[in-house]
Amino acid sequence: MCAEVREWYGGRLVTLASQVAQYPGRIDLFETNPDSRWRFDRRLAVDAMQQQAGCRYGWGHIFATSLLYVPLARLLFRPDFNATDTENAWPPYCSEAVSHALAVGGVDPIPLLADRWTAPSDLARSLFLRYQLTLVP
Repeated sequence: MCAEVREWYGGRLVTLASQVAQYPGRIDLFETNPDSRWRFDRRLAVDAMQQQAGCRYGWGHIFATSLLYVPLARLLFRPDFNATDTENAWPPYCSEAVSHALAVGGVDPIPLLADRWTAPSDLARSLFLRYQLTLVP
């Protein structure tokens, strides 16, 4: 099973095989906690992702996060670097949900950045995750 928060769908649980068939060569697999450097509970992280099932997609957060990349916008709009801030009234977007779930498992994948500001590229560069392979049918 694949627990995800996805644009147009929100939080859901689907079979991984169905997603690989629908998006061949577009799903990357990352290993968590390479070399066992951190104390991490995978079960807690999986439970946190499963609890997102049924939530709406966080388009409001996508808009707010995109402001960080507009030229000169950072002079007026600054992200909250409080990495422990995981409570928010808005529904999450994809990388925010993953960052939150990993933090529930015991490791903040992007130190000094709140979950709600986490971009997919932040997760791809995280020392807590290591690229393994791309899934194809």
